[in-house]
Amino acid sequence: MSTAITLQNSAPLSITETRLTSQQMMAQRAAIVDCMKQVMRKEIDYGTVPGTQKPSLYKPGSEKILALFHLAAQPNVEDLSTPDSIRYRVTITVIHTPTGTVAGFGVGEASSAESKYQWRAAVCDEEWDATPVDRRREKWKKGYGTSPAFCTRQIRADMEDVANTVLKMAKKRAQIDAVLTTTAASDVFAQDVEDLVAAGLDVAPEETIASEPLPTELQKKAEAPAQQQAQQQQAPRPVVAPSPAPKPTPDSSGIRTVSPAQGSRFWAIAMKTYGDHTKIMDYLRNVIGVQKKDDIPLNVYEDAIAWAEGRNQ
Repeated sequence: MSTAITLQNSAPLSITETRLTSQQMMAQRAAIVDCMKQVMRKEIDYGTVPGTQKPSLYKPGSEKILALFHLAAQPNVEDLSTPDSIRYRVTITVIHTPTGTVAGFGVGEASSAESKYQWRAAVCDEEWDATPVDRRREKWKKGYGTSPAFCTRQIRADMEDVANTVLKMAKKRAQIDAVLTTTAASDVFAQDVEDLVAAGLDVAPEETIASEPLPTELQKKAEAPAQQQAQQQQAPRPVVAPSPAPKPTPDSSGIRTVSPAQGSRFWAIAMKTYGDHTKIMDYLRNVIGVQKKDDIPLNVYEDAIAWAEGRNQ
């Protein structure tokens, strides 16, 4: 007995009759790569997590791939919350809009029990002291570059404050999963690698797969002759007015932090380089381990400035 697939408003077709040819599969992959090069923007639609080579697909990029193949994502939300945490599971059904047929599925979950939602930095000593012992903790963070590890004081966040964020995250994870599996784009993009890195987990060497060629302008830069790169490195750097003398202040954990002027300088340089406040906040939270620019530890300030100038990419 042969296996059959039934499409909407059509007679049953065998798998052999509905399969894609190798040329069609190659054309589909080529369309995704071309969309990545010509339409998608790095660090907005996709990005390469430090320590990996394979780009991770972001939600805006998944929406572009859906549009490329005339697909629509229909979410179904399951509320799995408990008295202790808010948790959602989202199942995405991918529909081919011209025909109305189901093209694929995806699933994703998110919970307020995840560390990045469950904890936030204490804003002051008084808040730390007023928080019950079982709802506060001291969290060690990896140092950036050559800087040593440091400790921050954190308290439990209110579940209601992150409920919508948790729901959106579950939907994002499900949609990216659906796009990757439906369009067979997993060999071009990765998923959830940024979640592993944000959680402090290392990516295994075997998971580091050679990435698809970067967009043309970045490819040209990477392939520039060594002599040209040396000339660029030797070129005199523009003179920048010195920042005001730092007036470091200790935060609630005793770590000496930057002055407001230094924090503003970091933000101004980062905005000029990246133009994306979300990327900057992700860097502060996931790499430095703070919630705002004025809480940057003084001992990692120079590394933060190097990142803001794009020198540590």
